[in-house]
Amino acid sequence: MARRTMTELTTINPAALAILDYQPAQSIELSTSLVGMRAGIEAAAAANVQAAIQETGGQFSELEVQAMVTVESLKQVGGLELTAVLLRAMYLRIIQDNNMIGNHPGGYNSLAELANDNGISIAELSQTMDLVNIIFPYVQEQLGIPVAQLWEQVGKSNLREITPVLKVIISGVASDTGTTQAAVDHVLEDTTATLLASAHGARFLGMDQLPEAEQTGRREEFNATVRRMAVDNIVEDGIHLPNRQLRQQLRPQHTPMITGTVINNNGQRMVLASMDNDQWLLFVRQMGTHFEEHGWIVPEDPRQRQIEAARIAELRTLIALVRGEQ
Repeated sequence: MARRTMTELTTINPAALAILDYQPAQSIELSTSLVGMRAGIEAAAAANVQAAIQETGGQFSELEVQAMVTVESLKQVGGLELTAVLLRAMYLRIIQDNNMIGNHPGGYNSLAELANDNGISIAELSQTMDLVNIIFPYVQEQLGIPVAQLWEQVGKSNLREITPVLKVIISGVASDTGTTQAAVDHVLEDTTATLLASAHGARFLGMDQLPEAEQTGRREEFNATVRRMAVDNIVEDGIHLPNRQLRQQLRPQHTPMITGTVINNNGQRMVLASMDNDQWLLFVRQMGTHFEEHGWIVPEDPRQRQIEAARIAELRTLIALVRGEQ
């Protein structure tokens, strides 16, 4: 079978036109509100285009302006994705603060279980928490970049790529993933060398010779400056580099191959594989829509662990095989 061309892959065919008018939510009230956003998006896009035209003093035909407004509308849709992230985080906060996990009649035992059962994968849950708890506040406060601007300029794909590295640099907590920690170490070493070679870096030379009280303050200032410079450089790369080049620059080392054990039980196969975060991201990226995640975060309490494990069909099957019951 011949591979489809890029034009074929990116063309909305006539059969899809009915889908484009389909309500985006089961609730008619919510669906009406979501569809009504189109007018707001197009009005904002038109205002942006007119402001850009006035600033540059360019002369454009009506068709050219219409094309710019439509493309700008497509760009503005990204704001809806940011809104989804922020709203998701807000509701997760409410659920946690009000112990709604325990009070929900669904019998959830953890936030991860609740989220996964309601269409949010563990990876998506983790990234949402990292963005709103760590990345967004730091970038807005230290770099002066509003969240909406960061989302719009870096883009969702590049944000997904840089979030693990930024999380470690900002929080100072080492990554349990080898390639991510290697990327962080490389960025910090390069940033440190750049700072010390600059005119501003002269302030930090010979810190070890200062009195202890002054030395501590100077070292804290140095570490904060390195951190801010490193984050700023990564964000700049996220804005200007395509995703593949950004990934290669952040992680020049290839992610280790994923190895696993395949259990063949009368033609039914089970795959057991241990993956670090980078391998997991690679696995999810390669599988795409061919894989649906049903996550489980192992509880610390042994009794709770047994209760939850008994609900997982694959684990029950594996235990039965080991016991010779199948």
